[in-house]
Amino acid sequence: MTVPSGRAFDGPAPIEVTRGAGVMPDDPDQSGVSQEPVPDLDEAEHAALLAAAGGTTAYAIIAYEASQIGTGESPPGSNHNKYTSWYGGDGAWCFMFQSYAFDRLGALHLIFGKHAYVPDFKAIFKPHGEFHTGDPKSGDLVAFDFNGNGEPEHIGIVEKVVSGSVIQTIEGNTSDHVMRRTRSRSYVYGYATPEYGAGGDAGDWTEKIVRRLPTLKPGDTGYAVWTLQGLLNARADGEQQPLVIDGGFGSATEDRVKQEQSQHRIAADGQVGPHTWSILILGEDVV
Repeated sequence: MTVPSGRAFDGPAPIEVTRGAGVMPDDPDQSGVSQEPVPDLDEAEHAALLAAAGGTTAYAIIAYEASQIGTGESPPGSNHNKYTSWYGGDGAWCFMFQSYAFDRLGALHLIFGKHAYVPDFKAIFKPHGEFHTGDPKSGDLVAFDFNGNGEPEHIGIVEKVVSGSVIQTIEGNTSDHVMRRTRSRSYVYGYATPEYGAGGDAGDWTEKIVRRLPTLKPGDTGYAVWTLQGLLNARADGEQQPLVIDGGFGSATEDRVKQEQSQHRIAADGQVGPHTWSILILGEDVV
């Protein structure tokens, strides 16, 4: 197992760093659901829910990685954190982070095991027909050659394509943290498109578990909101722009929630209670 040494290779400065009648009410006060306060999801629950409902889809992986934004090293500058502990050795951890995220959603097989050494990127994915230098799409792994020596030094995942020359990514070990970056495609060494599957089998997510999820409203933050945004993106049609998965329940997230509610005859109040969770997780209201 090779553990790369050295500090984070940030490359050039990123372009940007972002941080009615006849309907079923989804408000617990109206639907008779218990008013006991429900805590936010923890990281393990967040990953499990995405894996169950989102499956091994690009949006599920992206939603999980977005929930890790801000995670750094402990102590600072040590190349040590939960990702390197999971891998089994401290070192430059951008590829370790991607491996960790896929593993948390039960999808490590999609990238052929856990990795740390970025120069192996092409050798890992080309034999499987997944390496390419063409147009990227959400969920592609992306390797960067910042210094132009023909060998990649850094890796991330494409969150979205901003334009023909710019991509938005989520990367580990950039400024010693997990961060969202906006990068020029001129620095791209190549991409790899994992063979993502369909949505997950959420059959085990019973009514009791759906009721366990917190009721969300605009202004809320946390793992549950990251999960919500990932599930909304997974259900988006081809004409909808993916939400920025930032763990904050803002106006764009509220609008998408209301769209889902209207389509399924749930009161379009923008709150996510058991009926809306059921639609997003199971595809139907079973509550």
